[in-house]
Amino acid sequence: MILLDGATLALADLLAIADDFADVGLAPNARTRVVASRAVAEAKGAGPEAVYEVNTGFGSVAESRIETAGPCGSRRDGAARVCTGQGLIGHPRVHLALVLVGEGDTWDQGLRVDGALAAAGLTPVVLGPKEGLALMARCRR
Repeated sequence: MILLDGATLALADLLAIADDFADVGLAPNARTRVVASRAVAEAKGAGPEAVYEVNTGFGSVAESRIETAGPCGSRRDGAARVCTGQGLIGHPRVHLALVLVGEGDTWDQGLRVDGALAAAGLTPVVLGPKEGLALMARCRR
């Protein structure tokens, strides 16, 4: 297993991950830094100042603060409010994100399926800081 510590990733390790799907883990010291960073983001998001995609939207609605509200119980769930505000509502990633947060429709062979997450034994995801942006970002291989 290749442990990511934020400092020592070698090119050979990166290639093993990207090309050979090597197992990857987070080194304990890196996990500590991630938890500390998350605490800073949570504190900033709860504060009065707008912080990009922590307590705001992104793209064309980057200055629109998202207050605590919504079916997912997070001021940062943003998938419906933020993505539709960007004019991305028809994009497949938006539809996937909306389903993941419990706000979208699912379809099976042309028929709308109500409660697909619950039927699969899943609960809606509550997004944290930057996670809405991550769902909308393009991934290229």
